[in-house]
Amino acid sequence: YLFYFLSTQIEKNLEQSLGAAQPNLSTQQINDIEIPLPPLSEQQRIVSKLDLLFEKIDKSIALHQKNMDEADVFMGSVLNDVFGELEEKYPKVELTKYVKFNGGSQPPKSDFSDIELDGYVRLIQIRDYKTDNYIVYVDKNSVKKFCRKDDVMIGRYGPPVFQILRGIEGAYNVALMKAEPNEDIISKDFLFEFLKNSNIQNYIIGLSQRSAGQSGVNKEALEKYPISIPPLQIQQKVVKYLDEISEKIEKIKSIQKEKMDSLKALKASILDKAFKGEL
Repeated sequence: YLFYFLSTQIEKNLEQSLGAAQPNLSTQQINDIEIPLPPLSEQQRIVSKLDLLFEKIDKSIALHQKNMDEADVFMGSVLNDVFGELEEKYPKVELTKYVKFNGGSQPPKSDFSDIELDGYVRLIQIRDYKTDNYIVYVDKNSVKKFCRKDDVMIGRYGPPVFQILRGIEGAYNVALMKAEPNEDIISKDFLFEFLKNSNIQNYIIGLSQRSAGQSGVNKEALEKYPISIPPLQIQQKVVKYLDEISEKIEKIKSIQKEKMDSLKALKASILDKAFKGEL
């Protein structure tokens, strides 16, 4: 009963906490929480009902998560099939022949600003590709490495290591690396898709183990990795084909996520009713 009750209080109290990027609960906040205390028999009835309902909801959530995971697996198999066929048709060369990999720069944190001042630019970190909650800006003169939204970016450190990213413009920090292809030979879009296929992913991740449990991309191994390069016209067709499949996959995942979010909201609603005596 206590476990279920406290789970209804976490978000509510976190919103009131004074923490910044990492909110936290104070001991005083926890001590001040008031808990409704019906007789033990009523507590047991509420818990039994919640256990039964949540078991069903959690099974449904797990099923939607499985569907999302299988969609990712399917997209991975498509990538492998496409680049496997290209390997059979076109000769291989090392990536470094037509692609340069350039690491980022790291200004001191004392120079960071939460607002975009005149002459400042966004400093991109790996986490920024997942959330806009931690946007920071730095003086444009304090950084040397910049990227555009269509540039192919690589997360150098993990977990997970070797993330293939794009879509943000600004300066990028040392945790990121930009893959710059000779666009007369390789398009950025084709390179972006190639770096996501599981063959190169598994190879680079396997060679990128570092000490202290942190993993980092082995740049030398990445540069020497072989790639089969079709003519630019074929690259465009490959990218279009993969984009069409990816769009359908993302629609499927979006539907599954909406259903998962609805089920999680249902759990929250049920908990709220339970401790208002409305269950």
